[in-house]
Amino acid sequence: MAAEATLYSPMPADPLLEKSERDRRTSMATETVQLKVSGMMCSFCTMTLEKALKRYPGVNSVLVNLVHGVVLVEADMAKISREELAARSSIDTEVSL
Repeated sequence: MAAEATLYSPMPADPLLEKSERDRRTSMATETVQLKVSGMMCSFCTMTLEKALKRYPGVNSVLVNLVHGVVLVEADMAKISREELAARSSIDTEVSL
């Protein structure tokens, strides 16, 4: 799997979570980071990327969209930086910020 990921500015909130759930899970340091990933070819790629990112401290949730090549990562930014998320989202891929 050869892919390239680009880091976008963080989104203010995860649109897929209901407001009450988002309020409960969100702290001052929690942000949703959007990554653009190209080169994913199948659902196994998305599953591998999702599992890999969920292992890291500070990562609360990961949503991978194969069709659009977008990864949404909700993370505690006090424990992991945006750059680390982008670097760790590469599994045999190239990542650019």
